Amino acid sequence: MLAIGFLGFALNTGVMQVFAVGWVALMIFGFVGATKVAKGDFPHPLFKAQVMLHVVAVGLLVAVILKATA
Repeated sequence: MLAIGFLGFALNTGVMQVFAVGWVALMIFGFVGATKVAKGDFPHPLFKAQVMLHVVAVGLLVAVILKATA
């Protein structure tokens, strides 16, 4: 949900559009691929790695926002 919300914000303001589009694409293709490979098993390590990848993306977004406001 955060990625979709940020995509709307980025397209509306014209700020960080490439990051927002890439994040949503990564989310869609990553979760679909991880779910297919893991055969729907959510505790699978590949699915957990996909979730952690999005946590890293949120961390990068927060770091960029904090750097921009400082």
